[in-house]
This record gives sequence, structure tokens and C-alpha cells, in this order.
Amino acid sequence: MSRQLFAHQPAGWTPGAVRSHALAEPRSSIRWPGLVLAVLLMAGLLSLPAAAAASSSEVNVQDSDPASPTAAETTIFTTLTFPGATNTGVRGINPQGDIVGQYRDSLSLCNHGFLRDDHGRYSKLTTAPGPNTFATGINPAGDIVGYYSSACPASGGGPPPCPGCRGYLLSAGNVTAIDFQGDPSSNTRVQGINSRGDVVGRYTSSDNHVHGFLRSSSGTYTSIDFPGANLTQAFGINARGAIVGFYSENAAPLGCAPCHPFLRTSAGTYTTLTVAAAGASTRVLARGVNNRGDIVGAYDAPNGNGVPFLLERNGTSLSLAVPPGVPPDTADSDAFGINAPGNIVGDYPDSSGMGHGYLLVGAR
Repeated sequence: MSRQLFAHQPAGWTPGAVRSHALAEPRSSIRWPGLVLAVLLMAGLLSLPAAAAASSSEVNVQDSDPASPTAAETTIFTTLTFPGATNTGVRGINPQGDIVGQYRDSLSLCNHGFLRDDHGRYSKLTTAPGPNTFATGINPAGDIVGYYSSACPASGGGPPPCPGCRGYLLSAGNVTAIDFQGDPSSNTRVQGINSRGDVVGRYTSSDNHVHGFLRSSSGTYTSIDFPGANLTQAFGINARGAIVGFYSENAAPLGCAPCHPFLRTSAGTYTTLTVAAAGASTRVLARGVNNRGDIVGAYDAPNGNGVPFLLERNGTSLSLAVPPGVPPDTADSDAFGINAPGNIVGDYPDSSGMGHGYLLVGAR
């Protein structure tokens, strides 16, 4: 069964910034992400721009699924834009509500990694070992992962092909390069990290095929290849070691059409996921998974636009209209991360084509 969120836009709806206490869950007495942020600031590894004005917008959504235990849900949709940026993409969120992604400004076409903490404060990651940096995941301890390259986009649209990309881990102010099996030529991109410090991502082998990989916290690498696939990408991992991503049996080494979402258990068992909300779409991408087992991603609508989805652990799937108030296939949107409370992050373009991140609270 499937449900759709944000079928209608309320009068006077305006994108804004949500108050942090609406999405944060209780922390231990030691605030690790805050401690890590303080260490980075003292070490000069983060810079804080002026904070943008904060506001919030709530959308009341009637749940059309009769099997749902609640008759109505309240959701909060927040547009996220790095102050002064011309393009913002959001990739990951941890249980406390800290968010990471990348942005571009008017000074160059390079991407810069950023952190938005649970109080809504934006910080540029200045530890990037290359001029073109993406931040893709953050765990409860505040460890950040991503990838970087020495080449910037040749134009304003989309990320570059990223030849020579290398992954990284930023932990307590220290940057560690991550290359599959220690090979800098493997074009490695790190996409996710869990609470244990295990990371997942993709690399390219010498025969130009794309594979997923798992790097344990101890530094052991495991290649991830869906059985019979010609392309596999791993995007998200939870504390139980469950990994989500997508694969294709297409004979073209870098092609992903058709593309199917998968789940790999910690025991190494692969399953193709069924996302009812995607209908007959032949391109369905799983991007993130939380400890509860809820999965987010996006599928291609018939018009080619991406539609974010939530696949709950009970098999129920929801199409997410991003931004709210428009049909789900209006914008080419995506969902990349979901945390323990069920808050979802991703990005979408506005009517002018400018990219923004978003935070969706209360979708589950």
C-alpha cells in the first residue's frame, strides 16, 4: 500500500527553518556532536557564517491509509539553504538532528561541505583536502564522511563526474583518506557512516565497473556486489550493519537503467526491495536506512523527475511531495537520509532551478 504526503499546500505556507527542539532526541550527558564542533572551532577547522533568520511552517496532512494507527499526522517541511549559497544539497542526518551536505556560492563552481547543527547553525567544513568537497554522512558521535576531488564542475549544473575522487572521514578534527583497499586511483566515494564507525560507498575497478563497498571501523574493506549485477552502489548503513543501495544488470558498466533498490543484511544476504509507491518505475534508488529499518530514496516518475519515497519497515511506502503543495513529480527531488526519530533530509530545485536542501519532520 502507499500513501502520499503534502497533497495540499496550506495558505500562507513559507519555507523556513525548523526549531531544533522539534527534531532532536534526548542526548547523553556528554554532547558528542557539540563537543566535536567545539574542538573543530578551536582548531580553526570550521568557520561559522552569520546565521540565517529562522522560522517554521507546519502542514497538517490527513493520512489516507486506513491501516495506519493514526487518523492524522502533523509534518513540518523546512527548506535548508546555506547562507549566501547559490546551490545547496543535503545528504545526511544523525539522531540528534545534525545535518551535512554541500553548497556552492557565487565565488566559484566548487562544492563546499557543511554542517548544520541541531540548533540550526551552519558551518563550512574547512578541512577539505581538495577544492571540491561533499559531506554525505554523519553519525551520533559527530564523525563526518564524504568525498572530494581536485576538479570543480565546468558549469553550474550538478556535481562533476568526479574522476580521481577520494573518500574521507573527519573525526575529532582529524581527516583520514578513504580509498578502496588503499588505492587512490579507485575513484572512491564514501556515502554513509553508522554509530560504530563503519562506512559504505562506491568505487570503480580497473575494468571501469562500479562496485559498492563496506569499510569496517577497524579498516577492513569488503566489496559489495548484488548477485548478477553489473553495477552496485552502497549508500546507507545502520547500527545493525544493514546496508541499502541500488544495482543494475545493464551491460553498460556505468549505466543504471533499469536500476533496483536493495537491502544487504549484516550476514551478507541480498534482497531486492519492493517500493509500491514507485509503481512501474524502472529506476528506484535506496539512499538511507535508520536503525528501525525505515528506508528512504527516490524513484523516477514517467516524466523523468525524481520522487522521494519512504519505505517503512512494515513494507508500507509513501511518496513524498517535495516541495509541499505540488504533485510529487513536479520537481526533480531526492531523499538521502533518515534518522532514528524518522526525520528525512534530501534536496530539490525551486522554480528557478536553484537547488535547496530540505528537512521533513513527522513523515512516519
